[in-house]
Amino acid sequence: GVNGLLVPADDASALAAAVQRLVDDPGLAGAFGRAARQRYEADFSIGTMIQATLDVYRACLEARPA
Repeated sequence: GVNGLLVPADDASALAAAVQRLVDDPGLAGAFGRAARQRYEADFSIGTMIQATLDVYRACLEARPA
């Protein structure tokens, strides 16, 4: 993954192995953290979310029958 590790659902051993991998490789953990932060800032910041909400409202108003 780019910003994290995927593990199968209901697989505690796989989750433990993924956590151990991050503990053993702080560079990988840091890279995941930086990538996650970049994604947050690009897609989920308060400004981005406000703009997306306004876009939905505008689209609804434009589609409303007169």
